[in-house]
Amino acid sequence: GLSVAAPSGATPKLVGFYWGTRGSDFKPRLGEATSPDGTSWTKVSVSAPDGGALFPLGNPASFDHGGQRDPHVLNDSTTFHLYFTALSSSGTRSIGYAATPENGVSKLPDNSSWSARSQLLNGDGTGFDASAVAHPSVLNDGASYVMYYVGLDSNGISKIGRATAASANGPFARDAAAVVDVGAAGDFDAGSVKDPVVVKVGAGDYRMLYT
Repeated sequence: GLSVAAPSGATPKLVGFYWGTRGSDFKPRLGEATSPDGTSWTKVSVSAPDGGALFPLGNPASFDHGGQRDPHVLNDSTTFHLYFTALSSSGTRSIGYAATPENGVSKLPDNSSWSARSQLLNGDGTGFDASAVAHPSVLNDGASYVMYYVGLDSNGISKIGRATAASANGPFARDAAAVVDVGAAGDFDAGSVKDPVVVKVGAGDYRMLYT
């Protein structure tokens, strides 16, 4: 799970987020790296007690005690909004969020100022996302923030959903039905669709890649 931003005037030019698995407990955590050109990347060690990870894991009762993965960064003006898949101690997936302002000099994330992590969306017990939600991709689309995500139903079939909010940190209201369903029998995506990445190319022109 990779996500990259190119903040205006940043030095280095690019900041990226990814997830890796720590060998001591085999739980996924989020990492950060920077690059001047998109080819050579330097890891940013943020939280020394957690092996350099961006965040520690939550307490045993929290929504992200089991890990954090699938980051999506939205560089919105002077704030970095980071969305991610959170895993509970039992492995249940939901969507988490944290934010930080840019550093006034480098224009990169101020890693000393990340907000407390919060849970934005979870499985609602019914429909296409009854069991879990994961892998967010978020756009600032004028007056609203639009999140595309994976929803898993009670049978483990994944489809792609959509939720909207007036603010980057929610609350997000989900659509009742999936926006991308599985394909017909025999199609390449008949079993499941997941892992959306969405960009807005221009007015009325949205592009989605998915697994």
